[in-house]
Amino acid sequence: NYSLKELLLFIVQHNLYAADLRPQALENLRRRISLTLFDYGIKPPQKLLPHSFAGDALAGNKCSVFKMHFPEVFKQGGFDLFLVNPPYVGQKNNRELFESLRKNKRWQTKIAPKGDLLYLFFYLGLELTRPQGLMGFITTTYFTQASSAISLRKQLQATTACRQLLDFEGKRVFLQAPGQHTLLSILEHTGQPSTPCICGPLRGGTQFSQQDLYQGPDFLLQIRPIDDALQLALKKMAQIKPRLKAVARVQNGLMSGCDKISAAHVLKFPRHHLQKGMGVFVLSAKEKNNLFLSLTEEKKLKPFYKNSAINAYRAQETPTHFLIDFFYPNDRQTDFSQYPRLMQHLARFKPVLLARKQNNNGLDKQLMQGKYWFGAVRRKLDFEAEKIVVPHRAKRNLFAYAPGPWYASSDVYFITQPQAPYSLWYLLALFNSAPYYAWLFYNGKRKGNLLELYAQPLNQLPTPQVSPVVQRKLEKLAQAQYHHFSAEKQAQIEELVAAIFNFSPEEKQALFAFQQKDKK
Repeated sequence: NYSLKELLLFIVQHNLYAADLRPQALENLRRRISLTLFDYGIKPPQKLLPHSFAGDALAGNKCSVFKMHFPEVFKQGGFDLFLVNPPYVGQKNNRELFESLRKNKRWQTKIAPKGDLLYLFFYLGLELTRPQGLMGFITTTYFTQASSAISLRKQLQATTACRQLLDFEGKRVFLQAPGQHTLLSILEHTGQPSTPCICGPLRGGTQFSQQDLYQGPDFLLQIRPIDDALQLALKKMAQIKPRLKAVARVQNGLMSGCDKISAAHVLKFPRHHLQKGMGVFVLSAKEKNNLFLSLTEEKKLKPFYKNSAINAYRAQETPTHFLIDFFYPNDRQTDFSQYPRLMQHLARFKPVLLARKQNNNGLDKQLMQGKYWFGAVRRKLDFEAEKIVVPHRAKRNLFAYAPGPWYASSDVYFITQPQAPYSLWYLLALFNSAPYYAWLFYNGKRKGNLLELYAQPLNQLPTPQVSPVVQRKLEKLAQAQYHHFSAEKQAQIEELVAAIFNFSPEEKQALFAFQQKDKK
């Protein structure tokens, strides 16, 4: 029988294990433990927290470095409780780190394209925790929806039971990371599937069955409780075939390779008198006018829009920026002597453009030959034709009709070439409705509370085929909304879409209430 003081000291010295890449982090932990022990009237021993090491927690080719440091734990099957605040490190600008991990037999099959480093700590927890042991992770919410984490979610669904998913909903948890959406996940290794999960915000979480946590073929992990009626409505939508991928083309916009000068460019090329924000391939109206272009050169400028120009039904149609339309291989036969002022403009940024690391369409070979004036990826997409444009991230489902020349970067997605009997106007009415907001929120991808309207979630949008009469009604309403938005016409669209999916009054009310709640 231990007293409280004796038990606390025993746990610290015999049951608590710790590892961190930084020795200072472990020293901070010891200091905090010392203060806690003092609060309980316990004098800390000279060697406090003996079971700890400073090093890479992911190290070890054949087995984990933990097993080498703490063999006594694994003779008993592993840790009872595994808690981790993993580093939030993506593959962008960290190539060497991920290349070294790909050479490690333990991790090479677990690193997905664009996958984050934190994913490996979930696998590490599964490796180190005994059956029925608990794992706790404080991370961003992104892994719950990201395409790069499909394999991870599939394994979590097969080998764990979620005990709690605590969504901080944008509340500031870490001072150095304002705006970060933080999630606390508590998982039971090989847990019982009948165990309910407490799911939702910091206050007001509700029980969620394990069967309903993972949705669809991508095993999207639901971190918010969902109303029963809303869930039934989404299940009705999920039964609809075909999906958008089968009836229209979805592509993102172009990549110039250097729209404008960044802060990194200014630092990297200090002798070239660059200023942050200078237009390179994308010019502001003022920059365009200052070039005094000829009529021939004006024809090589295309109206260019940012994703912020997209609203429901209608996108901005008066350009504030212009794209220099020099792309390889489209312009390999172009006589650039006809564009002296544009070439003179691009020549100011020659070192920046030659330093690009891009091999799209053979651009790397052109750069090696000193031909710096080509943009990176033009896409086999008719930017002049009618289309629906979608921002890659938005608070709402924003789908806009763009009738004429409308160019944008890869942070805008384009829906084009609908197959008969589908039309862009019909799709526009569907996708701007309340059911599609709920669908994208729960069955699409999110970054915090922002919808991620990328190719994959867009391609999976249900596209019901309806009678010509109903389709024509929705087309006319979408055209009316394009010319002049009104709440009355939107209500008519909502009623027609609800009828298409045969929603009950309760399901319809749940969809509208969810949309209004998140709008607030």
